[in-house]
Amino acid sequence: MTSAVLQALRAATHHLHETLDARLDLPERLADMAARRAIVRRFQGFQSGLERALGGHLDHLPDLDLAGRRRAHRFAADLAALGAPATPPPSVCPMPRAGSIGEALGLLYVGEGSTLGGKVIGKRLTARGVSLTGLGFLDPYGDDTGSMWRGFLAVLEREGGRCPDQVVAGGVSGFTHAVAWLCDQEALT
Repeated sequence: MTSAVLQALRAATHHLHETLDARLDLPERLADMAARRAIVRRFQGFQSGLERALGGHLDHLPDLDLAGRRRAHRFAADLAALGAPATPPPSVCPMPRAGSIGEALGLLYVGEGSTLGGKVIGKRLTARGVSLTGLGFLDPYGDDTGSMWRGFLAVLEREGGRCPDQVVAGGVSGFTHAVAWLCDQEALT
């Protein structure tokens, strides 16, 4: 059963999510080894911006394990595998800080949802015989992806059910910034 807050979040972000998927076209772009490093850097900047935008709103929530969900630091290994220096991202997505737990949960929905999409993209690339070198960010949780997603959804329902409008606002903001940061940049053209 899908909770009311998740249904509202999905409905409000559906168009943005589809726009992101279509414009970014990650399976095609990541198959191009020459473009891969720039794409990984853009994702590093997005993830860093998203984590900053959460502020401290979610640090105290039981059952979330926010520390285990932070992924910005993991991009260093991907970039090293691609021969890039392990430095902080040259620029970080300028996402505004969440003003509430609800907004932070909406933002985190965008990041956590990308772990599901990342697994699908990785499988598509593998099926095409494309190397996954430098693409660990697509599957940061490995075999734990399903349990991490279900755990996030439980927290979303419990905490976000109290403030669904804020959750939706955070999700829309997260996807809007993802489209702008990941699709409208010259580095990805």
